Amino acid sequence: MSNLLEINCADAPAALRAVLLHRPDAHPVWHSYQVSLVHLRPIEGWPLPDLRSPDSSHEIVILALDPESEPDPGVPSIAPLTPPNLAHQLRGKTDEMALTVFGAFVQALAAGELNPDTDHLQCQIEWLNRWGKSS
Repeated sequence: MSNLLEINCADAPAALRAVLLHRPDAHPVWHSYQVSLVHLRPIEGWPLPDLRSPDSSHEIVILALDPESEPDPGVPSIAPLTPPNLAHQLRGKTDEMALTVFGAFVQALAAGELNPDTDHLQCQIEWLNRWGKSS
């Protein structure tokens, strides 16, 4: 069984949505993950986003969290491990379309249909590519 908690993104200007995902069944060591969606539009005063394609519009990121820390969705400094488990750019999406893909992706992770661990990266990417084309 999984647990999803919304993260307050008010201090992150590119963030559209972020959640804490508790999936102790996904990996023998990591039990919690941050899953976030950011837009890739330029923001004044911030570095330009690193676009993998000229039409990249949004990025979905999964970060495993340090198992020694207790994630709190109200605290902006969650202890992520690096590198990210996933950093996948969506192409040609509006914010609304990207939020729809993200919501379905998070639900698939929470329901156990997808695993957030890096061992399952290819399945995550294939799912996003399939779902992203239909939205």
